[in-house]
Amino acid sequence: MTFLQAEKKRQTVFKLTSNYFTKAARKPGLYRSKLQPFCLPIEEAHQNLFPPIRDAAIDYFSKNQIVWHSGPLPDMPSNHLCSSQVFCVNFLFPFFDKPEALKSLLLLIFPDIHRILPIENENQYIAFEWIGDQNYLNEKPSLNNERKRGLGTTSIDAVVLLETTSNEHQFVLIEWKYAEFYQNQYLRFSQGGTDRSLLYKPLLTSENCPIRKDLLQSFDDLLYDPFYQMLRQQLLAYKIEQIHKENVQIATVLHLYTNKNRDLIKVTSPNLQAIGNTSFEVWKSLVKDQRLFKNFSIENLFASFSIERFPDFFGWWDYIKKRYSWITK
Repeated sequence: MTFLQAEKKRQTVFKLTSNYFTKAARKPGLYRSKLQPFCLPIEEAHQNLFPPIRDAAIDYFSKNQIVWHSGPLPDMPSNHLCSSQVFCVNFLFPFFDKPEALKSLLLLIFPDIHRILPIENENQYIAFEWIGDQNYLNEKPSLNNERKRGLGTTSIDAVVLLETTSNEHQFVLIEWKYAEFYQNQYLRFSQGGTDRSLLYKPLLTSENCPIRKDLLQSFDDLLYDPFYQMLRQQLLAYKIEQIHKENVQIATVLHLYTNKNRDLIKVTSPNLQAIGNTSFEVWKSLVKDQRLFKNFSIENLFASFSIERFPDFFGWWDYIKKRYSWITK
């Protein structure tokens, strides 16, 4: 049984037995034209979010015209209980306007944090589905040539801006992984016929590119997920450093994932299998500077947070522990 299959069963039980859902939400939900027990009814999709953040998160996505992945209704989250985007929002959104708590959460990964700096506005410290204010990668949007957060362009699940103890500004691009898994699928051409090798190769071949090209047989080695995702994220971080966005001296890609999902870390690109046993090992070998890429388990991240110091987070802590119960095992 895959991790995703196990999660579908466990989330179904959680939906049927937890007090976090109403009676109406316990029914099977329509997803891709089929009624599924691990989905909420479409009209109850909002219940996929932690109740105290529900209205604020939906309002933030709506105001910023952010697309919810597989959202069944406009401005509503996915009704799939195993949604990675929903998990990311459930976990991180409570820290949206709480910089001290967010600093405490991230200290184990970035021990030289001095403080968390605002992003997007003065009272906000996390941005979701971030694409930046310009087309850094010269991508061609898939929706009427309009760049949209969460759809048709490289969107980062969450970003934060740190000030380090050495007075550097460090931009952190967070990729959130939950129940994803990847096939050995070659992704050179998009559904619209775009040759992705032509789109990103100029950046990959630039003089200061952060990727070690000497370890690649060809650019095509990177055109398999998750490496294709990692490439775009790393190139985006590279561009942010180049233009000194927000006075950034360093931009780091951070993958947060669950240790329980062994299906996630498979090395899908045939020519990269000799470089490492997992996708993370491969990518760390390919990135020239180890400060530019980090991976860290959600289990360790959750365990490192001091709920005793931040008792206002107890409701969130209890919800995460119960809904994603593998997080403490």
